[in-house]
Amino acid sequence: MITLLALVSLLISPLGIGYAVESLTEWQYRVPIQTKGTNPYKAFYLPDEVYKDAQPSLSDLRIVNEEGEFVPYYIQRGAEMGEESETTYNSTLVYTGKDNNKTILDFKMIPVMENADIQGNLLRMVIPEQDFLSVVTISGSLDGTHWEYVKEDSIYRADHRVKNQISLSDVYKYNYFRLVILNNDEGITVDDLQLTHAIKETIWNPYEKRKELSFEMKQENKDSIITIENPQHLRIKQLNLSMTGTFQRKYDVYDNQDRSIPIIGPNELYHMKFKSGEISNTNIRLSDRSTQSEQFKIRIHNEDNAPLDLNRIEVVYETDKVVFEDKGSKQYWLYFANPAAVKPKYDLELLKIHIEKEDQDVASIGQAEKINTEKTLVKESMVDWKLVFNGVIILISILLVFFLAKKLNEKAK
Repeated sequence: MITLLALVSLLISPLGIGYAVESLTEWQYRVPIQTKGTNPYKAFYLPDEVYKDAQPSLSDLRIVNEEGEFVPYYIQRGAEMGEESETTYNSTLVYTGKDNNKTILDFKMIPVMENADIQGNLLRMVIPEQDFLSVVTISGSLDGTHWEYVKEDSIYRADHRVKNQISLSDVYKYNYFRLVILNNDEGITVDDLQLTHAIKETIWNPYEKRKELSFEMKQENKDSIITIENPQHLRIKQLNLSMTGTFQRKYDVYDNQDRSIPIIGPNELYHMKFKSGEISNTNIRLSDRSTQSEQFKIRIHNEDNAPLDLNRIEVVYETDKVVFEDKGSKQYWLYFANPAAVKPKYDLELLKIHIEKEDQDVASIGQAEKINTEKTLVKESMVDWKLVFNGVIILISILLVFFLAKKLNEKAK
């Protein structure tokens, strides 16, 4: 009897069965995934519509194959890019000259150590304190005699807005740099020049998309109120406003509950024209902790000026890449929209550093559809039904032998 009880206990214990079942009846939507290519790992970017109904943490995402099994996955929000470190070279002004209305300035760069090449891809300069806008051409030389054209760009100072550095298209190893200030009727000069070599190292770069959002603008006293709709709860990080005219305006940003949204940089929009060019800033960068509001409001302070002519608004928003291993199923589905779902824990998450270094095929994503409410069970792990069946047969056989032996003993008495 003890042996029989032990066998029965082993056969009906969860350890002996070894599987779990989860119902998908609480999920509201699913999106078809169509794989292609020969690489084992498939990747796709989440459709915008997923963010509207999924949990903000995306804990309710599930990938299901055609057999109704859960497929492990991980979410990647960006890629590693280069981070910059700098080596800076100072200079001495060795020549100043005039050619009609042009000013010529030659600088000799100072090495940071002996027997080391001077190299750089960024020029920084000390410019006058007065407001101006100047176009300059840049040339480089190894010996201070033979010059090679590098590029043309502008420098300026307008109120508190300053552009006193010029990025070069490549890393140059010139010992001398020549600045020619064009159309220099104002007598603008550069007092000092620095060459910087910016080296990129690893940094994190989130995946981004762009799209236009609808908006409505109305006037309230001396302010313009721009209401921008974000029905899909996208993680917006930047608003790009397309406006015409010459203007300079302060602004504030609020969410749909009129709470102030912090921004990155000065809260000023401007577009100003000068004789030799123009400068502009019509982009608004939002802080990371306030980007999923379903509605944004921009309050532009016009003072006594006419309202701005706003044509369109484009947003830059972050998205997510989902990666899973294709086991040969003909059809996969992405399930989402379940407020009670808990984030699954898959071993694949531990391997994503290595998987991200491998080639991944891009899967095609279809349109989201409402899920039928019929009862559907999904297996989280395979069940060995043959083992269970054999165990039940053994149990029944033992019970039959036990009761048969008992009956024979009773007849013998």
